[in-house]
Amino acid sequence: MPRNALWSELLPLEIVRDPATLRLVARFGLELRLACFAETTSFDELALTLERARAHDVEVALWPMLSNDEGRWASAHNGEAFARNARRVIAEMRARSCAVRALMVDIEPPIDVMSRWLARAKARVPRRTDGAATPSVPEIEQRLEGDRALVALFDELIDEGVRVGAAVVPTHVLGGTVGRGLEWLLGLPNDDVAYEPASSMLYSSMMEGYSRGWISRMRAKSLLERGAKRAVSRFGSRAEISLGVVGTGALGDEPTYRDVRELHEDVEIARSAGVSRLALFDLRGVLERSSPEAWLEALTS
Repeated sequence: MPRNALWSELLPLEIVRDPATLRLVARFGLELRLACFAETTSFDELALTLERARAHDVEVALWPMLSNDEGRWASAHNGEAFARNARRVIAEMRARSCAVRALMVDIEPPIDVMSRWLARAKARVPRRTDGAATPSVPEIEQRLEGDRALVALFDELIDEGVRVGAAVVPTHVLGGTVGRGLEWLLGLPNDDVAYEPASSMLYSSMMEGYSRGWISRMRAKSLLERGAKRAVSRFGSRAEISLGVVGTGALGDEPTYRDVRELHEDVEIARSAGVSRLALFDLRGVLERSSPEAWLEALTS
């Protein structure tokens, strides 16, 4: 299993499977985590991309997504829809004689919720404390059903021999009951599933950039170190840190690394904290930089 990985969310499949792209990924021994959308992804194109990747000895983990209207990422809010979508993606690949060996699940609040929170953060508006965010009984029941649907999906795939990993919001940085309570409020599903790996999204460029000066680069590095240590404590050998970001993703305005030196620093911090697995967001951003090789060398150094 690859030690390090690259996320690829918005890069067109024809560029992903271009021989030059695959040779670059293979050269650094990286796993490619490839986003796919049941509503818009061409399954024939996806199957061809998987076939080409394996011909270049590039391991691929599929990364299913919902439409933005359904929340995009997996959470207890949309667990049933996400499970249905993931099963469809896998079934479509198997129908094309394309085995799915690994699946990555992006566990985050729905994208509209995340966008509102980030808008408030960028405007420096305090979080509401009037109780408006308290879920009603039907909402609680819906979350429990969504949680059960996701856990059932994960158990089913693991039983079938599919490695199931997850990108997780780093609530473990807070620790204890505070972190667990925040997970519930965010609608994050039960993380007792043995995700392989459990990849904490500790994007230092976003911590700094979205804070509009409240978090300095030095403070962002300190938070990365704390989060990495907590990840190892919570997830053990399954702990992975997703670093970044090199390019923008679904939100479209994610603050990115200024230069490759910052990635070098983050890699050193994560390694010193005891993390043996790293992932970088994302492939499109790497390819758009003047020296893609330098970024991958930094990740794998």
